[in-house]
Amino acid sequence: MEARRTAFVVAMVVASICIVATASDVVVKPKLLSQPAPVYTDTARKARITGDVILECTVDENGNVLTAHAISGHPLLQASAVAAARGAKFAPTKLSGKPVKVQGTLSYNFTLE
Repeated sequence: MEARRTAFVVAMVVASICIVATASDVVVKPKLLSQPAPVYTDTARKARITGDVILECTVDENGNVLTAHAISGHPLLQASAVAAARGAKFAPTKLSGKPVKVQGTLSYNFTLE
């Protein structure tokens, strides 16, 4: 990935992780271990398109992103955010000490300098 492209991407933040648990369960939320930066495509950059792309993701018991799809954001930014999210790695989410599959949202913010 070219440095000039990654410089335009500001951040990716885990916005929320949702799992079903009873009151007696102890939940350890996933910790983001690696987050590949999305490519700010030439088309989006030349059109000066900015903004957030929100993705719904499923993370498996090993912390790998199984699925990611955009639920909001500019169409010219969505594919890049999805591709980056699929390369993200999390520490396993644990429910009562056992790794579990979870669903949640990731947010990528595309900003031009």
